Amino acid sequence: MVPFPFLFAALCCTILVLASYIKSKQHTKVLSSLICFIGSLEMLLYGVMFIQSFLFEEWLPFALITIAMTVLMISNLYFYVTLQRETTKDVFYLKWQRLFP
Repeated sequence: MVPFPFLFAALCCTILVLASYIKSKQHTKVLSSLICFIGSLEMLLYGVMFIQSFLFEEWLPFALITIAMTVLMISNLYFYVTLQRETTKDVFYLKWQRLFP
């Protein structure tokens, strides 16, 4: 498996975020934007590698990608549940949410 799609996608996202930062330094959060862009491509790229390794009958990469996708989905669900639990307990967040729905 060649990491080219990951590197190319990450480089494109980084250039986009840095261009936004150069244009408006006050309103661009670089790390948050990078996490959003690259994170949204992550499952798509894993899916492409999953299909490619299955079609080429590369069983070790297929197994590793299957494990990685499973861990990614479980960690995303865990993060979502934890975030929901913490935000419902946060009094200041609930007040802010009423002001800015």
